[in-house]
This record gives sequence, structure tokens and C-alpha cells, in this order.
Amino acid sequence: MNRRIDKAGTEKENEVLCDIFLHDLVDAGLAEKTIREHVSNASLFLEVILDHDECRMVEGEDALYSFFSYYIRKCLWSTPSSVRRMGASLRKFYKSMIAHGKISREDGESFMWELKMSLDEFVEDCEAFNSLSW
Repeated sequence: MNRRIDKAGTEKENEVLCDIFLHDLVDAGLAEKTIREHVSNASLFLEVILDHDECRMVEGEDALYSFFSYYIRKCLWSTPSSVRRMGASLRKFYKSMIAHGKISREDGESFMWELKMSLDEFVEDCEAFNSLSW
């Protein structure tokens, strides 16, 4: 990206977005462990796209491939199963953001469609990366 964004301001905004998401998950009655995983996944996504792509949440679709590349290669706990769980967390997160007007319905649904169309590829990439012998 060729533009500069206010990282400190975006970090504060991301905290607010994760707090909104947390409250939605609590209101939905999910287990505490599940809530922690979803919020942690959303927070990691927001942190990585800000630090590596200089993107805000509303531009997340632009950073989807680079995020999953980072996640698979840099997060030592990544497995095909965790990639799928990350996808589930991001879908829930973007649905929450749509519901609270933090992203337009069109942009949020576009993100979720791109994620759905790409998730199997990300899982395969993770399987291939994890099968490498170092």
C-alpha cells in the first residue's frame, strides 16, 4: 500500500472493534474458551494486516492472502484445522462488524465471500508448508 495510516489510532480502533466482537460472542452464549479463541484470532488478523499491509479492518479483503501466508509461515501453531478455525473466527468477526455498522454490508459480504472461496486453498497451503522437512 502506498499510503500512510495512523497506526496508533488504528490500534485503538481495533481494540474497540475486538471489544464489540467480544460482547457479541458473550451475548450469543458461547463458551469462554471459544470466545477467547475467536477474539484472539480477530485481534491477530487486525494486528498483522496493520503491521504488514498497512490496512484497516474495512480493507481486510485486500490483505487476506498476505495474512494467511503470514499465519501459515510465521505462527508455529498453524495447522489445517487452525486455518479453518481462523476462517470461522473472521466470518463471525465481519458479521459482527456489519451488524454494528463498522463496515458496509457490501464490503463485509465481499470479504466473507472471498474468504469462503479461498479457505480450501489456504488449508492446502498449510498442509504443504507443514509437510516440509526442515
